[in-house]
Amino acid sequence: MAYSYTESLRVPRELTTTSYAILGQLALRSWSAYELTKEMQRNLHYFWPRAESRIYDEIKRLQSAGLAKSTPGFTGRRRRTTYEITAAGRQALAEWLDEPPTAGVTLESEGLLRVFEATAPAHTRAGMESVRAQTAEMLAKLVQVGQEYLDERAPFQERVRWRAHIHDFLTGYTLMLEEWAQRTERTLEVSEESSEAEIVSNALDLIAEKIDRISAASPLSTHTGE
Repeated sequence: MAYSYTESLRVPRELTTTSYAILGQLALRSWSAYELTKEMQRNLHYFWPRAESRIYDEIKRLQSAGLAKSTPGFTGRRRRTTYEITAAGRQALAEWLDEPPTAGVTLESEGLLRVFEATAPAHTRAGMESVRAQTAEMLAKLVQVGQEYLDERAPFQERVRWRAHIHDFLTGYTLMLEEWAQRTERTLEVSEESSEAEIVSNALDLIAEKIDRISAASPLSTHTGE
């Protein structure tokens, strides 16, 4: 079971995955709440996005639970509070890392939702163009972050042995989205000169093709020799 708080820590419920994400960042160094939100936007945004307000609230909750502590100070004349992980916080994080994940992969994209709900070609095109704009931004960020590691100037460079795998995943995922958008664009161009029956037939053929690909790549069929 995930680490749960005792009554003495005043938080009578289990940590969330976001709790552990923040503890993982605090385990690296101390941060102000502002710095922490910016770091999470830089590194976690594309696979664990959270609103700034949620991060601020979670830091306070971790502090109340004794898993993080704050230190007041100043930057110039501006008041500045930094947060760092406690021994109890490190224990909670270690216990979570030792457990198998319990949540599956999820995908959130308004552009894809608009394509799913589309009732006209214009809706599909608008959703697809939104996805393309997002992928362009993601690819630019991946090049920037990747180059920092190659130049050995990335924050927490020593973690490259693990973070390279996330960079690999996000690159493959983003390129897949771009390829999907290009295929969708070509399909829309063909559909403009096709009958309704042809459009439906092509859509069904597309689904059948993907099912065949899934069957060919399925670990189950590989292991059973089917």
